Amino acid sequence: MTTDTDRATPPLRPRPTTAVHVVVGLVLLLSAPAGTVLIGRATSSREVWPYLAIGAIHLVLLAVVVPGGIGWFRATRAPRLLDAVPALCVAAGAFLSLGLTLVLAEAQGIRGSALPRLRQGVPLAPDLPYLLAVGTAVATLLVVLLSVVLMVRRARSVRDAVGEVRSELTGSMSRLRTRIESGPGPQNVTHAEDGLLSRLLSPVTRLLVVVGAIVSLAALLMFSLTEVDRDTAERLTMVVVFTPAVPMLWAVLESLWRPDEEFGIPMAALYRTIAGPPAIGVIALMPSLLTGLLPPVWTGFSAQHLASIGDGGLVDAGAPVVAFVGFAMLVAAGAGMVGGLVLSVAVVLPVTALFLPGVMVADNELSTRPADRRRNVASVRLLSLLILMIFVFSALIAGAEPGELRFGLAMAALAVLVVLTVAILRTQRVDHEARRRSGHSARVPNPYDPPPQDEDTPSEGSDSERA
Repeated sequence: MTTDTDRATPPLRPRPTTAVHVVVGLVLLLSAPAGTVLIGRATSSREVWPYLAIGAIHLVLLAVVVPGGIGWFRATRAPRLLDAVPALCVAAGAFLSLGLTLVLAEAQGIRGSALPRLRQGVPLAPDLPYLLAVGTAVATLLVVLLSVVLMVRRARSVRDAVGEVRSELTGSMSRLRTRIESGPGPQNVTHAEDGLLSRLLSPVTRLLVVVGAIVSLAALLMFSLTEVDRDTAERLTMVVVFTPAVPMLWAVLESLWRPDEEFGIPMAALYRTIAGPPAIGVIALMPSLLTGLLPPVWTGFSAQHLASIGDGGLVDAGAPVVAFVGFAMLVAAGAGMVGGLVLSVAVVLPVTALFLPGVMVADNELSTRPADRRRNVASVRLLSLLILMIFVFSALIAGAEPGELRFGLAMAALAVLVVLTVAILRTQRVDHEARRRSGHSARVPNPYDPPPQDEDTPSEGSDSERA
């Protein structure tokens, strides 16, 4: 039975975007350029059917985005960021397919001359289908652009959100310091019971992994199914290998605002540096590995690698695509670990020591008494500088010969290391009770720290001593 309230509530237009819409958009993003490449490789002459088939692909993309664009003309709800994802995926597929169509037309000698011939009344057979294919792709891009503009105009809170972002950026570091030192909210902290992937990959990192997988797969398909020069071929292989490293580095950098309950901030960054790259590398490159099992990709990769790169790439000339992608997983994981270590030492640790010293004081089990706060804050900041100087000394001393300027700089760095070590030991004041509970007190002695007072030992002049 329909009530008056139900009649008064208008239906949502357009309907809310779901995961199914996103999956369809991703499928179209992959299938549109892949279908264009397969059609282009199947013909080598000026035939009509390839451009008719490509035009049909573009027509499908246009039919998908038109209802959504019309829906935002009469929208009854505010848009969300997720609403733009399917349309942008379709636009990316149309853009890639359009570029490949232009490459095919250039190879057949009709690009740039099809429209003049059509105007003069002497067109070739593929001229009109080619122009229709290009027109439908451009129409798809225009509809998506119009849809995005309508979404932005419908978002009444856009201007307010921009103002909030600006004000947030103005005082972001002070608010972050207060929030972390007083105990971050549970929504920003990972826990041991969250599971490995949840501790490693935030929602933003998972989205970056999906984007990296799509970019790597697209680069692999372009390398395997198109004819490119040597420089372009090398760039495409580098995109395949190093694109998955981006979410690896982002996961490490996220430790600044996404600490772990067990590890804190610096150790969470190192934890994600070690455990994140292998998992992300496998996830991001698995689609490329499975696609490489297809016969066109398998044979096309071997032929292209042999012709354009040879033995100068990651694998030998003529090696199968599976071997290349498998080795790319190892290289991507290694790049992610090295880059994550650099970020942990050069960014996460100094930022935490400078702006959130209380976190490092607690993580290192130093005294949190007000009388010791300034000394321990100075010690953790010196500690971050000490770790940076260790890397500087290692880089200078490697390959240096006595008598060279580089060797002298390495010795100067070593002297700075010694001074920093002594300064840290003389400055810091440890929390003996916390270290006694964790079992670290006997293993990390500080000769400059005063001995702890045992509460069970009677002091001079006590009642038990006088008795």
